[in-house]
Parts: sequence; C-alpha cells; structure tokens
Amino acid sequence: MERARLLILQGNGPAAHDELVRAADPTLWAREQRQRLVSHDIQYMALARLRWDIAFGDTAGCLARLDAEIQHANASGRQRRLLVLRLLRALALQRTGDVPAALALMAAAMQFTAQEGFMRLVLDEGPAMGALVQRFQAVHESAAARDPLLSDYLQRLLQAFGPLPSEAESLTERPRGALDPLTRKELVALQLLVEGYSNNAMAERLFVSKSTVRTHLRSINMKLGAHSRTQAVAIARKLGLIT
Repeated sequence: MERARLLILQGNGPAAHDELVRAADPTLWAREQRQRLVSHDIQYMALARLRWDIAFGDTAGCLARLDAEIQHANASGRQRRLLVLRLLRALALQRTGDVPAALALMAAAMQFTAQEGFMRLVLDEGPAMGALVQRFQAVHESAAARDPLLSDYLQRLLQAFGPLPSEAESLTERPRGALDPLTRKELVALQLLVEGYSNNAMAERLFVSKSTVRTHLRSINMKLGAHSRTQAVAIARKLGLIT
C-alpha cells in the first residue's frame, strides 16, 4: 500500500493499481477488521482504494464512500484516520469542481491539524493537497478575522511542501507524446462525454454495460492525467483530441 501511495504521487496509476491488487488479501483484511492496530489507523485497503480513485478513477463516485468511512472513523474514535479521510474528501470535492465545499472542509481540518501540530499527515497526500492548502491559505489571509497561529502553521506547512505547480502549469506542461494513446472506443466515449451523455446513455449508445463505460472513463482519466470528467474534457480539448 505504501508503494501504491508513492506511485499515485508520481502519477503512475496502473502501477499503483497493481500494488493495491497485490495488497488486497481478503483473509488478512478480514482479520485486521477484528483488531485495532495503530499501524493500520491510516493504512488500510478502503482508504488506499479511495486515494487511487480520487486520483485516477471516478472522483465524484468516491464521495459517498468517503462519507461512510468518515462516519465509521468518527464512531470508533479514530481521530487520525478521520483527519486523513476529511482531507481526502476535501481533495475529491476540489477535483469535482466544488471548491467552496472543499475550502469549508479544509477550514475545519486545518484548525485541528494546527492545534495538534500535525504536518506529516498532510504532507503525505502530496502536491495536490499542497495546492489545496495554498488555496485555503489565500482565503484565510484575506479574512478580516484571521487566526495568527493558523497563519503561522499554514506558512510552515507550505514551506515543507516546497514549490507547488499550479493547475494551469500542470496542463500546459503535459506533453502529448508522453500520453498513452486513447483507443477508438475511448475516443468515442470521450466525445459522448463532451456531448453530456450520462453513463447509462453512453452504455446504450455504445452497446456495452455500465461497468464497461466506467472502465473506459477510468482509463481516459488515467491516460490524460485527469481527476474528473470536466478536467478530462478540458485536457482533451487542449491536446486537440476533441473539438
């Protein structure tokens, strides 16, 4: 799972997925669910799969699963797990375009991390989380009643993240030749995506199952380095794959 996390940060979705498949031993995880191990507080299969899906899969579809995991972590008193899940939910919200909700969730999470002095739990989520922290810092610093202790914490956190590329920079620096080519069916699915087709409508149009449509969309996101339908369309237009 740790290899998968690092591969996700490197943008290598297929290799990260392979590592998660290797880690998914049903017998092991059934036994782990009956225990309360500190080592698995923030390292367990459901969270690892959510992290992958937010980066390469159906980001919007992760929200309900995140809510269920957050509810369970809260009920069981797992505060560190709860924090990481909330950070991932904020990241998922941003990637689906709901920036106000993402920033509202970040406000509560950053207050808690600042009070507890947590750094590594936030830093481990990589540059995408750093960009979200940076965005939250801009909002916080512009507020009339900003918290000086939180301001200091955010500054130290961003210094620890180091240079953070903007979303615009990440798009302009994406070389066409480095992309895995989309298959004919994926290009057709991408065009239907542009035209506003739902998954059900795509399945009917392509004469395939809804599961196959989801597979096509995950593959499109992975190949384009997109985190949502909207971003996939934007990247595809920028690369001239669609008009």
